[in-house]
Amino acid sequence: MTLRDCTTGIFRSLTGRPARRLYLALFLLLLIFMFGARVHAVLLARRVYASLSQLDRVRVDQTTEAELVNALPGLVKGSERGAVRTYSVEISNWPDHGWVIDPFRFPSPWYSASSPTRCVKPTSKKMAYWLGYRYFFFVADFVILDGRVSKSSYGFAFEDTACWASVGGHSVHGFWADRHLPVPVSSIDDQSPSFRVGGNGESLGATYAIDAPRKQVSHVFQLELGCLWSIGGCSSVREVAPALWQDRAAIEAATVSRLGSRNPCPDDMLAGRVRSLPDLNIELLEVMKSRGDGINNYEGDPVLCRITATDYRLIEVIRGSAGEPRIGIGYRNRIPAPLSVGESIWNPVRPPSQRGDRVLYFSGAKFQSCRVVSATPSALSAVRTAVAAPKRREDDLSSGWGRM
Repeated sequence: MTLRDCTTGIFRSLTGRPARRLYLALFLLLLIFMFGARVHAVLLARRVYASLSQLDRVRVDQTTEAELVNALPGLVKGSERGAVRTYSVEISNWPDHGWVIDPFRFPSPWYSASSPTRCVKPTSKKMAYWLGYRYFFFVADFVILDGRVSKSSYGFAFEDTACWASVGGHSVHGFWADRHLPVPVSSIDDQSPSFRVGGNGESLGATYAIDAPRKQVSHVFQLELGCLWSIGGCSSVREVAPALWQDRAAIEAATVSRLGSRNPCPDDMLAGRVRSLPDLNIELLEVMKSRGDGINNYEGDPVLCRITATDYRLIEVIRGSAGEPRIGIGYRNRIPAPLSVGESIWNPVRPPSQRGDRVLYFSGAKFQSCRVVSATPSALSAVRTAVAAPKRREDDLSSGWGRM
């Protein structure tokens, strides 16, 4: 048999009727897989949408346990300790999701063990993704106290074009931490204490208090899941949670505007601290003297402090308890800035330094700005009349229940 005869035979085998039937069958199987994967995603997404809709209707400290169970089918009862019970519901197309779930930072099963920050997606998962099978996982958790919902949270993790992303939200009464851990309070947190949004293109999370605006809270549950079955797939959390992403940008812009205004520490912001920080301490102090050396109590990083110190004497403990003697308090020359601005900005607040001036001193948390402010009559009224949030175990930031 000549080489030409062999070539002709191979060509006929690859292009003959049996081969064409095989090609057609493989093509049809590919179409069925792509269609089935997308239909499966649509059906699961409908369940996710239904769960999010019910979550939006849950009212902390108002919705009863019976109302929750009737509204959310598929709830699984968890632990029970006295008057505290937990429930959860999960929706996923991930075949084995036995790994630890965190509603705000989902670990990717495809991260390299040698380089946890680098995503290594197997070839089989890449092929499945571009054929339309995109993994995602939804979980919602609830804490019941005395027959009513005391905390609700959800997390949604999904496979995107890069690797893995997540979005989530949870309710809170206030921010506090056991084990003597200071609660971080950024300038953005001060801007919107009852509705906090943080994250980036890979993760986005919102924490909302009982007094948060309902319109903003509803944005937490408004997800766009069409990219799960689209041709290109999901690009980032910005595409999946556009309303929440816009809230994040708006709060950041408002923070920048406030810090650049003539009133960077408004009274409503100070009252928001009282409402959201149960462990907040507020002292009314009087300036004794200011000096240029001897600083022994820095407000934050010493590198960011100007060499100026002020001695105070205690007039009144308005809330919480008094701390150490307020001697040699330095003030920050620069403070951390929102992400859109840069690493730091000039501190717009220089506390009063004339002998006899009175100030409000805030402690019990790690504030980025406005730790010492002028004790104007309106500021005093704002912190005296605001009602502090209750301390609930499920809001403890040092435990898994209150994780931000």
